[in-house]
Amino acid sequence: MKNQYLGDINDYKKYGLIRALVGNGADAFRVGVFWMLTDDDNRNDGQILDYLDQPKKWQSYDPPLFKKPHRIVHKGCQRTVSLVQSLDILPGPVFAPQLLPDDTRSRKKILLSAMDSFSEHEVVFFDSDNELEIQSKPLGCKNSNKYLYFSEVTKAFSRGHSLLIYQHFPRINRDLFIADRTRQLGKAAKTSTIFSFSTSYVCFFVVPQQEHVAYFSERLEVVRDRCGEQFVQWAYHVG
Repeated sequence: MKNQYLGDINDYKKYGLIRALVGNGADAFRVGVFWMLTDDDNRNDGQILDYLDQPKKWQSYDPPLFKKPHRIVHKGCQRTVSLVQSLDILPGPVFAPQLLPDDTRSRKKILLSAMDSFSEHEVVFFDSDNELEIQSKPLGCKNSNKYLYFSEVTKAFSRGHSLLIYQHFPRINRDLFIADRTRQLGKAAKTSTIFSFSTSYVCFFVVPQQEHVAYFSERLEVVRDRCGEQFVQWAYHVG
């Protein structure tokens, strides 16, 4: 995640999905957002903002949410993830907003601190800059801060949280890629049911605790009704 992405169309879809998944009111799941925040760069990523000028098309998916990025972008606010908290974009989250280092020891301390702060949250959302780990970027190497590692998935899941994980699509067959990532996540979390929600560019995986499977299964219909054609969704049962 980078601050420059805030308010982009993909950011809007992301928060819309989370809001639909966790519900609202007294029975809503609480979400701890672990920003795997990295420095902004000089690229144009995060600049797909023209949807904000098309309210008839985009506002209906989540009218209260649509007002938030519109306010951020059109009122000239500095785009930082801290606004997600101050504008109440998600239901009662706790944040870990510091830049994530490559250094393994420092990274471990930050993760443990975040997990401690999320002790009362049913769900932890890992918002990485890129995706789950890849073979060419071992933990601790330069730019490893852009990836979430399966060892970290194991640790977070063992703390009793259901996990929501961001995954950028590489240029390979997406159905096969989703199936492969699902098997890897199932192995890391030692769980048999995983949900995925994909757009043209990214995928979100829900790795639920067993006691949360029924809740998320019921929320699938809410996602369909609210998010419509924005996401292709699947439920996987890992053998």
